[in-house]
Amino acid sequence: MIRRPPRSTLSSSSAASDVYKRQVSTQSTGDSKSRTMLRALCLLSLAAVVLTLPTALQGDEPCCQGPCKIPGQAKYWSLATGIIGTKHCGESCMDPKDYPLYHFFEKNLTKSDNMYPCKEFGYTKYDSTPTHGFGPVKMTLDLYDLPDAIANSTEQPVQP
Repeated sequence: MIRRPPRSTLSSSSAASDVYKRQVSTQSTGDSKSRTMLRALCLLSLAAVVLTLPTALQGDEPCCQGPCKIPGQAKYWSLATGIIGTKHCGESCMDPKDYPLYHFFEKNLTKSDNMYPCKEFGYTKYDSTPTHGFGPVKMTLDLYDLPDAIANSTEQPVQP
């Protein structure tokens, strides 16, 4: 609640007026901090949405089959449902120290015990090799689908 100066002290130099001015400036600073926090949350939410959208296709060939080609990288996988409801399994190679960052955007991201995790779960039909994200936060991965016979049936794929 903002305290206003009494009506009898309309002078701008009164003590009551000074209290009023301090309250207004403190309130506007608080509002500015709230607006800054709201902007940061909106930008973070937007980044999360953009990072989950494929931005470019790298080619028709899988990039991440078998062991990781770059020393120090490890194999990771994720099972997810696409925008139109298609289930995919994604495989990628990345530096384990980057895991917390990518796990923030992909909650199902898991380090693999073997070199062909999607195949182990029944996702054997190669779909594409998109790059998700942009700038310094992007990941190229191979997406696999269930074979048509399993995808169209009521049979459930193997769950990790």
